[in-house]
Amino acid sequence: MVVEEQQELPVGEYGFMEFYCDEPGCDCRRVIIRVLRPDTGWNKPWATINYGWGNLDFYRKLEPWSLRC
Repeated sequence: MVVEEQQELPVGEYGFMEFYCDEPGCDCRRVIIRVLRPDTGWNKPWATINYGWGNLDFYRKLEPWSLRC
């Protein structure tokens, strides 16, 4: 993705990396997306987006440690 003139974001290229559990039996129901730029490399994400597609009861039942799927 290339961002052009915006007040909130620097102009330039942005990349997205997704992280999710793909192991057999995993039922994490969540993806983490990191927004990166080539000029700052892998060590400085510009944003981290967490998205879950389970219902609210699914997340209420989880222990805090289990959110690290």
